[in-house]
Amino acid sequence: MYEYKFVTADSNGFFRVETYKGNILKYAKDGWRFITAIPLDQTMEGHVRSFTLVFEKEIEEDLFT
Repeated sequence: MYEYKFVTADSNGFFRVETYKGNILKYAKDGWRFITAIPLDQTMEGHVRSFTLVFEKEIEEDLFT
């Protein structure tokens, strides 16, 4: 079974990988795997203003719940 975490982030109109690398590494240290970035809002020119980073983590299924 997997657990998912959704982290919303602003990009100031441009998706800059360097800006979010620290965020991805932070969650990776806690066992989360980066899956994708989903654009939430963009300008008329197509620059992404905000997006959601999606992470997943495998969890043990509790057989007694």
